[in-house]
Amino acid sequence: MHQIIRQTISHCFILCFALLVACTSDTEQANRLLVETNALIKQADSEQDIEKEITLLKQVKTNYETIINDYPTTDLAVRLSEGSVEQVEWQINQVEAQLAAQIQAQRQAEAERKEAQRQAEIEKLKAERQANCLQQPTVACVLERAQIAADKIKYEVGKTEVLIAIAAVQAEMGDKQVAKQTFQQALATADKIEDEDHKLKVLRDIAAAQAIAGDKQAAKQTFQQALAIVDKIESKYYKVLALSEIAAAQAIAGDKQATTQTIQQALAIVDKIESKYYKTLALNGIATAQVKAQAKMGDIKAALATANKIKNEHDKASALSDIATAQAKMGDIKAALATVDKIRWNKVAKASALSDIATAQAKMGDKKTAKQTIQQALAIVDKIENEVYKAFALGEIASAQAETGDFKAAFATVDKIKDEKDKASALGEIATAQAKAENFKAALATADKIKNASDKAIAFAKIALALAEMDKGINR
Repeated sequence: MHQIIRQTISHCFILCFALLVACTSDTEQANRLLVETNALIKQADSEQDIEKEITLLKQVKTNYETIINDYPTTDLAVRLSEGSVEQVEWQINQVEAQLAAQIQAQRQAEAERKEAQRQAEIEKLKAERQANCLQQPTVACVLERAQIAADKIKYEVGKTEVLIAIAAVQAEMGDKQVAKQTFQQALATADKIEDEDHKLKVLRDIAAAQAIAGDKQAAKQTFQQALAIVDKIESKYYKVLALSEIAAAQAIAGDKQATTQTIQQALAIVDKIESKYYKTLALNGIATAQVKAQAKMGDIKAALATANKIKNEHDKASALSDIATAQAKMGDIKAALATVDKIRWNKVAKASALSDIATAQAKMGDKKTAKQTIQQALAIVDKIENEVYKAFALGEIASAQAETGDFKAAFATVDKIKDEKDKASALGEIATAQAKAENFKAALATADKIKNASDKAIAFAKIALALAEMDKGINR
């Protein structure tokens, strides 16, 4: 019995000793692994390479898990199981997020570098094309110049005017579909214009240009947009004026039926105006529109009859100026000059008409007489005191001088214009005349002098149009 007890005690002692040795061995192993892990943590803290830092932290996590799973009875395992692994895992996630952000930033930087390089190549090629454009102008490279200038325009009205000019060139080149897209772009730009008066003017210009480009149906739709704006005008007087201006644009578009309908609509509203003063002004506005329409369609007799009904001398002068211009374009210089003689008081209208007559004379080959007519216009302008009116008239004269081929005189006239915007417009007309004379290098140089981005872009577009017309033999 005692022998059995002694054996049992002996076995228990051996087992306890074995367990004690095992526990001591587990603690040593866990501590050894912890020392190794602490070294990894220090290395991770100082590591600059994020990917290597993540690898080190993952090894730290693995070591912690090994201590907890393989040596669960140790105090160290107990302490680690209270959140150390989760803390390391959170840290790994943070570093991985940092790595992802770094990679994304690197990719973004690389994409931006490649895009900048691509843009630089585009600009380099563009600069090369533009350098060659001065030596060998083409419709494409001059239109590109127009677009470069247009990109600097801040306001929608100016952008729309340039798009109209570009679309006209595209239509002239036979790119009807491209022109249609450009007109759509112009309409989208016009839609952003907040001022209803400016929007109305732009829509009239787009519609007239669409019609001239051959897209009559699109022109009608655009005119409908303009008429929809007019419907919102509460003042009967201003509504009549707006309708009159649309009628004039429809006449330019060659739509006689629509012109007549719009004028009839305006006349119906006039009867509802109570004020005698505003009713008279409204009738003058309608008559002026009728004159433009009749003159445009060649019905000079009817235009003169309508003009004679206008009571306001200033408005009558403008109407007579339009008639004289129409007569001159039709080749009836004698009748045009006779109409100009009827103009009273309005010096700007008279000078403008004489400038148009001079242009017609030059186109007919009578440049000597054209210069004499221009001298008459200059003599009238000298008497204009208002600088704004004078600038407009001088611009008209400069354009006429350019049409006669007297570019030196044209530039001298432009130098008399004080306002930069009016000067820019006049320079654009000179550039256009130079282009029509097939002096494209001079035309481009003149356009480059224009400071206003909108006028500069339009000038380039008109030069491109002259090139397109020359390619079709129109200017030959």
